[in-house]
Amino acid sequence: MVVCVAQIRQAVWYQWLTLPLAFIFLNLVEYWGHRGPMHRRPGRNAWYLPLLRPVYRRHTLRHHRFFHRDAMAFEDSRDFHAVLFPPVLVTFFLLVSVVPSGLAVTWIFGANVGWLYAAMVFAYFLNYELLHFAYHTREDSPLGRMPAMARLRRQHTAHHDPSLMGSYNFNITYPLGDWLFGTLYQGHAGDRTEIPAASLLRQPNR
Repeated sequence: MVVCVAQIRQAVWYQWLTLPLAFIFLNLVEYWGHRGPMHRRPGRNAWYLPLLRPVYRRHTLRHHRFFHRDAMAFEDSRDFHAVLFPPVLVTFFLLVSVVPSGLAVTWIFGANVGWLYAAMVFAYFLNYELLHFAYHTREDSPLGRMPAMARLRRQHTAHHDPSLMGSYNFNITYPLGDWLFGTLYQGHAGDRTEIPAASLLRQPNR
């Protein structure tokens, strides 16, 4: 992030709007990435199967089985593998997502906007990892006591309810996408009284 910001030269005021706009864009990418390939099993004949099958397997079949709404906190560092992105997925994220999109933004809007976009991508990714890590610490830990953490943690805990995970709370950071697309569930995990029955019947394959 520091390297990206250091490359900016004589930016005009409207170029700095890249930061909030990129934040909104990345929040929606997070939402659709989580709602889509992370929770939808790719079809057998899909050409992208080799790319998305590991994503689905690691998230739905591994992460959601490792952490349940009644057991959200990891015990020690040996459990980090079920919370943080492994190096291979970070590399995939950088090569397939950040580099092409950053080059496209630079080509269309210029170098300053490209560097600001790249800085926000890295900042958002680190923020994603920090928040998701915090959700899976103990509630009385320093991260668990961060401001606004209780509400965000409660929303993520609800997502780890098997009856909710296919339909609600796909944003892992801030629930902008969930709010926009009507998938924000703010009840307590395990509470079925606030869930429309029709919504449960429309859950995608997990």
